[in-house]
Amino acid sequence: MPLDQVFPAFMERLPLREDFQENEAVIKCFYSLYQQGNTVLRQHLTGVAKIVAHIYANAQTSNDETKQLVIEFLKIMNRDFNQEFAVAVNSLGSSVTEKLQHLLSS
Repeated sequence: MPLDQVFPAFMERLPLREDFQENEAVIKCFYSLYQQGNTVLRQHLTGVAKIVAHIYANAQTSNDETKQLVIEFLKIMNRDFNQEFAVAVNSLGSSVTEKLQHLLSS
């Protein structure tokens, strides 16, 4: 599969607007690519951070396991790419920024 061609199209359809149960698959996909150090995901890190932050801030996870994975992924992106992560999150507005600041400071 040509991930460099498929991934941008995938990103255009996110965040999901309904059936948030599918966010589990989205987060697992992102997290797996991140762990692999995939260059395509790295090129889209700002968009990925925005999507994951949106999912967290709007409580769009269907179970506790997915919520924990979202939290872990947010913390890892913040640790590894602090500046890019901050810019992405700040672009989402003050309510999302506040929720994430509270999460990341705890």
